[in-house]
Amino acid sequence: MTNATLTQIGWETSSRVQCSGQVLIMGRHTFSAVPDLAFKDRDIVEIHASDRPEDVPARFPSRIVFIGGGPPNYAAYAPSIRHWDINRLPYDAALR
Repeated sequence: MTNATLTQIGWETSSRVQCSGQVLIMGRHTFSAVPDLAFKDRDIVEIHASDRPEDVPARFPSRIVFIGGGPPNYAAYAPSIRHWDINRLPYDAALR
């Protein structure tokens, strides 16, 4: 099984149920690794260092906003997080 297949299985089993119909924000590296199928039933938004963490979720007032990515994203958005649900999807940086 390839890493791409594992990633799709990860999206199908973990993210799909939790994030369906909601918003998932992430940095550019994570955004570039999201499989096409993930864009079908949720809004996926690429965030940047220049974005103010309090402003990004405010753009989606009636929806749950999930944060994906690495430590810099979690550090920036931690003050706004009300519920932590940490999952790890298969990822092989060597394939990038």
